[in-house]
Amino acid sequence: MWREEQPLAQVLFYPMLDDRTAVDQDLNQVGHYIWTNQSNHAAWSAYLAPLAPGSGNLPPYTVAARRGELNGLPQAWLGVCSLDLFANENKNYAQRLRDAGVDCQIECVKGVPHAFEAICPEAEVSKRFVGSAIAFLKRTLD
Repeated sequence: MWREEQPLAQVLFYPMLDDRTAVDQDLNQVGHYIWTNQSNHAAWSAYLAPLAPGSGNLPPYTVAARRGELNGLPQAWLGVCSLDLFANENKNYAQRLRDAGVDCQIECVKGVPHAFEAICPEAEVSKRFVGSAIAFLKRTLD
């Protein structure tokens, strides 16, 4: 007997959600630390091959930001860094989840780049950021 399984939650640390970001040439001029738009384009190109980032004919469910309906998805925790390439697409996804009635907690840390908590794990801001995700998981899994 087939039974569809669904995750209990989404825990997303500065996720790469929208391939269309990779084709925004203006972002190539921004000095994003760690993950640049050039890195983003390479990653999307590898994932979507043989199709290209920004293509209009992508298969359904290949790009989270392009999914039409988000209702029915599990609750979410999104970690966002204000200096990250993905900050805007992450905030947009969180708002779309909320608009669809999905419980969504967003933890936005100002003034830090992509992967800051891995670079400086002992910093208080890093501990709070990771601690927020762990607290979310504990609440969700209890």
